[in-house]
Amino acid sequence: KFDFEIEHRKGGKHTNADFMSRVVRGDIAECKQCHMPLTDCDAFVPDRNDINDTINVDISVLELGDTSDEEEPIHNEQRVQRKKRGRKTNKPKAATAQKEPEHVLTEESIRTAQRGDSDISFIIDLIESEAAKPSWADISSKSTSVKFWLARWELLSVQNGLLCIKWEYTAENIKWRICIPSSLLPTVLWYIHDAHVSGHLGVKKTMSRAKECPFYWIKMRESVENYVRTCDICGEANDPQRKKRHALQKYTVGARFERIGIDIAGPYPETERKNSHILVISDYFSKLVEIFPLPNIRAETVGMFYSEVG
Repeated sequence: KFDFEIEHRKGGKHTNADFMSRVVRGDIAECKQCHMPLTDCDAFVPDRNDINDTINVDISVLELGDTSDEEEPIHNEQRVQRKKRGRKTNKPKAATAQKEPEHVLTEESIRTAQRGDSDISFIIDLIESEAAKPSWADISSKSTSVKFWLARWELLSVQNGLLCIKWEYTAENIKWRICIPSSLLPTVLWYIHDAHVSGHLGVKKTMSRAKECPFYWIKMRESVENYVRTCDICGEANDPQRKKRHALQKYTVGARFERIGIDIAGPYPETERKNSHILVISDYFSKLVEIFPLPNIRAETVGMFYSEVG
């Protein structure tokens, strides 16, 4: 019913594929490909030679509704940005190292931090006043931190305004270690684990460095373990621990009831006879399966049913 002729046209010549390609440009009134008349349109579509200029067009020349002259002009550096498309990656973010602490471990900064800690400041005041060790009735209402330091009362001393504890590495090697308040603990842990000279060691080696450092604090091992296990760099580099499991083995049988398997299923809704479990016995050779109701899964009950089957 239709009289038409199919002609091939290269893809590069398909420039009139949409309505915006058929707008009037100057004095051109028809399509250069199909010679169809073009409709009037106020829109403007640049030529192919002007594509680059269109992409980098200045946003300030675009009119978006009614704008007043009082608005600040948009600088030429602001360009039209193409929105990135495509499938988002499922790769987790790369681990980031902890930032270097702002606190510097100097004698003055540690002295200030100790005075700012209510528990350590209380111990310092007791020692400087040359008071006797408080009784349990006097400190029972105090925090666990105060009780921790008072339990080591004979080893504590105030030197140059710093609370220190006597630490005996050996009988000949005795040193005084500075008691660190909780506010400086992240800084100390960073220096013994994250610093360039530390190298993100494991729990054991980091704990060894903690024992050798000139500082001492409450729950030293627990704090080191938590810090190392929550380190992003260590978690990214180390493989997860896998529990060793023995490989599955084959067991070949040559006769009926040479080897049987027993299992218990349940609990199920209780029956009229007060049974809530099922004893399942299967033969490895014949694959014969027998089930028996059980009122409970106690050893004597299961043994009684098993003896009857045997």
